[in-house]
Amino acid sequence: MPTGQVYFGRFARAVHKRFLSPMGRLMSWYAICANKVLMQHPCRLSVGVKMPEAQTSAGPYQVVSSKDNALGTFHEDGLCWFASVLEALDQSNANAHKLEVLKQCFTNRLQTVHKEDLSWLIYFLAGGKLPRSIRSGVLREAAIQASGLPAWLFEACYAHAGDLAETIAYCLDHAGLGHAGLEHADLDHAVVIDTKVVIIPNHHSKLVDIREQKSSTLKPSLHDWLEKQAIPMTQQSAQVQIQWLINQWRAYPAKVRFAMNKIMTGGFRLGVSRAMVLRAIAEASGLSAQLLAQRFMGWTGQLPSAGRLEALLADQMSESSSEQVLPFCLAQSFDQDYLAMGDARSWQAEWKWDGIRVQWIAGTTKSYLWSRGEELISEQFPDLSIESVRSMIPVGTMIDAELLSWDPGLNQVAGFAALQTRLNRKRVSKALTRSHPVVLIAYDLLRLGDEDLRQQALSVRREKLQQLASKLSGALMLSPCFSFANWTDLAELRQKASKLKAEGLILKHRDSFYGLGRSKIYQDDGFRGGWWKWKQDPFTVDAVLIYAQAGHGRRANLYTDYTFAVRGPNGWLSLAKAYSGLSDAEIREVDARIRKTSLEQFGPVRVVEPSMVFEIAFEAIAPSKRHKAGFALRFPRMLRWRRDKHVDEADSIERLHELYKMSGA
Repeated sequence: MPTGQVYFGRFARAVHKRFLSPMGRLMSWYAICANKVLMQHPCRLSVGVKMPEAQTSAGPYQVVSSKDNALGTFHEDGLCWFASVLEALDQSNANAHKLEVLKQCFTNRLQTVHKEDLSWLIYFLAGGKLPRSIRSGVLREAAIQASGLPAWLFEACYAHAGDLAETIAYCLDHAGLGHAGLEHADLDHAVVIDTKVVIIPNHHSKLVDIREQKSSTLKPSLHDWLEKQAIPMTQQSAQVQIQWLINQWRAYPAKVRFAMNKIMTGGFRLGVSRAMVLRAIAEASGLSAQLLAQRFMGWTGQLPSAGRLEALLADQMSESSSEQVLPFCLAQSFDQDYLAMGDARSWQAEWKWDGIRVQWIAGTTKSYLWSRGEELISEQFPDLSIESVRSMIPVGTMIDAELLSWDPGLNQVAGFAALQTRLNRKRVSKALTRSHPVVLIAYDLLRLGDEDLRQQALSVRREKLQQLASKLSGALMLSPCFSFANWTDLAELRQKASKLKAEGLILKHRDSFYGLGRSKIYQDDGFRGGWWKWKQDPFTVDAVLIYAQAGHGRRANLYTDYTFAVRGPNGWLSLAKAYSGLSDAEIREVDARIRKTSLEQFGPVRVVEPSMVFEIAFEAIAPSKRHKAGFALRFPRMLRWRRDKHVDEADSIERLHELYKMSGA
């Protein structure tokens, strides 16, 4: 059994090394966890580690990921290349840097035959995930077994690093992984060739060719690892997964382990948006970003392949498909600058419904229902009335609509909470469709048969949508449109939204085309055009902070995730969690107060003395059995810290009942 000194030595060396890495955020690990070890294990502090100096010779292995060619070469294996891309993206928060990294990567890779790996990179950066993941509990157990660290110390590391993939990757450094060849080796330079461990003598080779010379023509790829190992492994038992993970971690250096773990946990948080990825591909391929935005819709809806990528990057490609979703046109937030809007009669208003934005497409043999998140959700909603008249709609017709829950008793839209009962169900029973029916309310007509209408004026598209709906015997509901002579009339209309379970209004210029994404558009006369959303003012409640938990990422060492409560007849009733809305300075101040007023701790959660009141904003309120207050809030966030209020002045449970009635329930 390793002694406390061994534990501390392993941990301190790992932290020392991690602190010097480009992604270092772990200074507080050292002090906090060292104190915990010292309290439980008397040991010496003689753990100084001398970092090896960089060597100029590559030794017997070829260095292939130097600063100049790391993103373009295929001499290294696919996982190493993938890790080098992630590391390069993480070197700076500047968008210009990230864009340049992606451009270099895509330019080099598009000129090679290895597009399978590139397709997976684009898939992950665009938000795609493995069909199934390995549970975080399995990853934790594997890391504890592999590192030899006690569970409490590993959890302490995780609590202060704030990232499970990162914690695992660097806690394994200098740990005995159970293989004699690795017990005293620097894991950053140990690899597995076939089943044999090889210790690489070059301490500062970043990524190295891990194949023996005789098999140098065999270059392991990212897609092979994913499709032949990682994806099948997600369906194995926990014990098999643990052994596989340990074997994989043995074979790679820390930053590759980090990338591997990120794939398994399903999130990268690199500050790279989908739009940035498409812009980089556009500049590398010579195609327009607007064209690629359309082609890549639905890209993460199925697993990637070189064939799919080749088709999307072809110079000539059929831009219309009877089943392919198109980019959604989004609205800017309205700032009530009426003068910039011009003549009110040039605009129309529609309700901003609180449902799921979708595109309904009439295919050759069936229809397709795509969410704005690019998920194909047709099978979850077989009871849409439009399905009964699909044969009457020209193939290729595409309707922009809102998917909403419907209250047949009141003959009106139900709230979003009712719609949630229908989401993400693998089996949809007839009883569920009867108790929680859904409807499509159409906004716009993007295509009628083979005719693309997006560049036509909204007034023209609306007229064609009305003509189509008139032929469908009431099976297609239209979102009502409102004309107004002045902006005062519009403000009065907005006040009626909550009674109809709407979030507010959408303002659309009658001459607007159906654009891509969210952008400010101006008419030839200089006034605003396009679409604008004018949501209702949020509901607010003054609640008291009662629990706190440390955040993740850059907030890993601060208490930033708060649970709030309102006064009940016999104490505080928990209501909602919130973590956004405060400035960095306020977060630090609240963190200090939490540490001073903590009453007890349960795992990562601190029970805090009720002493701080915050104004919480939210979009909707619904009954819930998950919270002691009996209600759930939609999109709760902190508006401000009410320093002027004592906890006795915080709102009570009666206030929530009032807000629930005001919401139109």
